[in-house]
Amino acid sequence: MSLRERNKLKCRARILKTSRKLFKEKGYEGTTIDEIAELSEISRGTFYNYFSDKESLLEGTAREEIDNLQEHLGKEISQDWEETLRKAMTFLILDARPNIALSKRIVCLAADPEGSLHPIENELTDHLREIVKQGEAKGALRKDVSPDDVVYALIGLYYVGIFQWGKEEEEKAVEKIEGALDLIIRGIKNE
Repeated sequence: MSLRERNKLKCRARILKTSRKLFKEKGYEGTTIDEIAELSEISRGTFYNYFSDKESLLEGTAREEIDNLQEHLGKEISQDWEETLRKAMTFLILDARPNIALSKRIVCLAADPEGSLHPIENELTDHLREIVKQGEAKGALRKDVSPDDVVYALIGLYYVGIFQWGKEEEEKAVEKIEGALDLIIRGIKNE
């Protein structure tokens, strides 16, 4: 990767980081592109080289989350599917907590099949489906359980984790996540 490409990636990351900071402090609606550009130490025109509008910052943030999940899991998907699933779900829910209002906005846009961020939800469900299919390939799932149905249950847990448990103490949220995952996994395991 050339120096120019690395600098572009750094600038893009700085813009996203700045936008998340301002969204947390001032709210999404209360933050302007001019403020993001100024705090990112770029011109308004440079901002538009990276993002078409404020909503595209949400897409960039959501894509970063998918990348962070992949990095967090590393090569674990090929290992213990159950542990990988637990790690993925806990990461997704807990990582949303520092900026819960922004996370809720992103999830609402991603959940809507007509929404601009719906492709991001599809990427997330693909990652979860890959983990579940690892369990299926190892014969760990009941034969009458569809991996797609499991993924729908996991996405439901993700939504509940963000909308219901997002402001709870982390220890309590982790306890609820683990309890819900125990129920899901016990229900799908081939025993």
